[in-house]
Amino acid sequence: MTTKLIFTVSVLIMLLTILFVWLFGLGTHRSLFENSIISAWILTTALYAFLFVGLYRGFKLKDNLGKVTRTYTYDKVPEPAEFLIEIADSYFGAVIALILMSGTLLVLLANMLVALWTGILVFMAILYWVYYRAIRFAFKWSKACKGHIGKSLLYGLAFTVFYSIWFYCIIIGAHYLNTH
Repeated sequence: MTTKLIFTVSVLIMLLTILFVWLFGLGTHRSLFENSIISAWILTTALYAFLFVGLYRGFKLKDNLGKVTRTYTYDKVPEPAEFLIEIADSYFGAVIALILMSGTLLVLLANMLVALWTGILVFMAILYWVYYRAIRFAFKWSKACKGHIGKSLLYGLAFTVFYSIWFYCIIIGAHYLNTH
């Protein structure tokens, strides 16, 4: 089993979860907390089923996704030169200063966008490490569980609880903080 296949299945499960929550929530007005719990339950059930089947069949995980992160270099944002202060005394200087400050703001905006995309890539790398490395660790036990339904059920349940408890803690904690 490859990480590309797991990634594809994960995206499919997430899309189906969103579709499920949306379709079955059309007639009712559930809160964000309720929808989050339903989504987490669906994802946890899918993770348990995946781990159980993988452990029972003896899956081994091969990482073929490649490098998720890239190294980005940031250019320093140019600081306005001191001569802008002298030029800004005149009307023509004010127009030039406005153009230069607009350019500086564009550079700042571009760097903010680069920082945002870098944050997204770092978040994806964190998810990659936690999710795929965790599944790889779980599948290290597949040799002991292969063909043993009881061991596969037990190990699958243990890993599912261990890997999804943090998500429930975040949802319940956010709900608690929001209501108090």
